[in-house]
Amino acid sequence: MPASKTAKKGTRQFSADAETRDSSYELKFISELGRSLLFSVHPKKVAARVAGAIQAGARAEVCAFVVELENIGLISCAFCENGEINADFLQKQRFEKWLELLPPQISYLQENKKEFLLKTENHNYEYISPLHINGEVKGALIVGFAKKENYTNAKARLIDAATQMAAMSVNLSAYYEAAINTSISEAKAEHRKFNEAVLDALPVSLYVVDRDYRIVTWNRHREEGVQGMPREAVIGRDVFQVLAKYPQGRLRQEFERAFKSGKIERIEQQTTDESGATKHWLVSKIPMRDEETGEVSHVITVGEDVTVRVEAIHAVGRAEKLAAVGRLAAGVASKRGLGLGGAGGRAARAADVAKRQGDDDGDQREQSGDAGDGSAAAGTAHGRASPSRRSRRRLAVSPRGRSPRRSPARATCHEAAASRGGGRSARRGGPRPCVRAGP
Repeated sequence: MPASKTAKKGTRQFSADAETRDSSYELKFISELGRSLLFSVHPKKVAARVAGAIQAGARAEVCAFVVELENIGLISCAFCENGEINADFLQKQRFEKWLELLPPQISYLQENKKEFLLKTENHNYEYISPLHINGEVKGALIVGFAKKENYTNAKARLIDAATQMAAMSVNLSAYYEAAINTSISEAKAEHRKFNEAVLDALPVSLYVVDRDYRIVTWNRHREEGVQGMPREAVIGRDVFQVLAKYPQGRLRQEFERAFKSGKIERIEQQTTDESGATKHWLVSKIPMRDEETGEVSHVITVGEDVTVRVEAIHAVGRAEKLAAVGRLAAGVASKRGLGLGGAGGRAARAADVAKRQGDDDGDQREQSGDAGDGSAAAGTAHGRASPSRRSRRRLAVSPRGRSPRRSPARATCHEAAASRGGGRSARRGGPRPCVRAGP
């Protein structure tokens, strides 16, 4: 029989032979057992301490502590001479039948092996002491003896006293465990409410499904809109039944890919609201892995309303198209403007040249008038000059014996000067003789 040795602190081996032992030893054993139970806060530990102490103190072949509590369930522990028994030692069907059908209220010795509650074969007698918790029998302390001589009244008193103490201790520890479980449950409920509040505050539509495609989380934004559904109506249901309006084949493929690949997948969708306006959604499938196994245990589906973003992108695209058309039209207009500007520039330059030419002609006329006055005086003096001086003048004016070619502008200037000079000569006494440069 597999067994493991455990230390039994606070207990002493007790021999219950009525002839050799005094009742003081029984009291000492019970006091030491009670002191050790003060530090046991879990029913399983209480069962282990009581079973181990009774087996060692009564020198029994086997001792088992079995109790069924409401908030915890069935608790059982057994010890033999070699220590704690790890194998299955309890006849569960017999025990449940014994517990249901009016269990005996007092202790008794069972000699019929067909009615034994323990599976171990190293004992021939079982002493069964019922555990009374809150006025009801919830279990028993079962002690097995190999020989009937090993069972004595002193051992029976010891077992009954230990049973009463164990019932009180296991009941208190059960209340303590129930209080701890209640506080843990309340903390979990508060934590769950906090998580739900956080998920409800997110500006996204979110729900979570497990590997059986059952919905385990459904936030507030999934309850709103045309396709919204109450949270209480969808938790625990099949996601394909809840989202029956979506294409079943495509939705199943999306979840299968997420569970198989373990990668985030983003999908764009369009819906229509109550007013008929089109809404754009970015749906993300986010796998969630188990820390122990590393496998994908759940898939989180997040739907984000990106209508404003999509419309902004479309507006920017339209603005860029209009800007491109404007730039093209401006380029064509600038090319035409360059052509008109060139013609206008040429006309302006021609007008400027003409204006400058006119100013030069006026200056030349004024100079010619002044020169005409000097020429008249010079002509008078020239008429009186000597022949030799005239000959030198002719050589200086025209070395080749002919007059130089003059431009029309200069001819005009000279004609004007001549006319002015003629007027002066007429006033002075007649026309001035014409002087020629030729021979």
